[in-house]
Amino acid sequence: MKIRILILMILGIVVFRGTCTAEVGVPVVVKGTILDIYTGKPCELAMMFTDESGEKFKIYPNSSTGKYEQVLKSGMNYTVTFIAYDILRDPQALNIEFSEEYHEYSFDFKVRRMTPGLEMYNSDVFVSGKANLTADGEKLLQTIAEGMKFSRGAKLDLLVGGASQSLINDRISTIQNIKEIASLKSRIAFTPDSRKGDERKLRVVVREISDPLKKN
Repeated sequence: MKIRILILMILGIVVFRGTCTAEVGVPVVVKGTILDIYTGKPCELAMMFTDESGEKFKIYPNSSTGKYEQVLKSGMNYTVTFIAYDILRDPQALNIEFSEEYHEYSFDFKVRRMTPGLEMYNSDVFVSGKANLTADGEKLLQTIAEGMKFSRGAKLDLLVGGASQSLINDRISTIQNIKEIASLKSRIAFTPDSRKGDERKLRVVVREISDPLKKN
């Protein structure tokens, strides 16, 4: 009985220390650069941090250099979202290790800035010879659909590859049957991609981009 009580006391101490560790991490400085993945240039955008409790706040990086700097809690996991009408919404993880001492950490990010005519993706997303999507293909389309929900001024062309028109049509139907894609049908157009060697490819091209909040 005494041994059992002792074990429970030790476990309680371990849990207590683990809880305290997560709470007492000192603030640290996180800084880096945010650049467009296509051009390597900085963008004008807001940077939103969401911590594990759901608390959110925004900062505005330098639009000329892409640099940002922010004090955050060590031992905390954050989700970072970049916000602008022409940036595809794609949340990224920022995990800061626990520290009892002051540190400066460097984290750089890439974003996808949409401009008319830009080929955003050129990826193998289909199973060879079939209309089925690969796991990576499903993930890519979910990323596009999620980002388009927030980019209300964007319109995309999806160029679908295939060895025959029949296969292309079946692949287009597969994508259109994705619930999240179907909800965006007024802003997504499908076109057969007849380029040789692109039998499994899906190309995603920006057709139009505008700021929905800007008055004409």
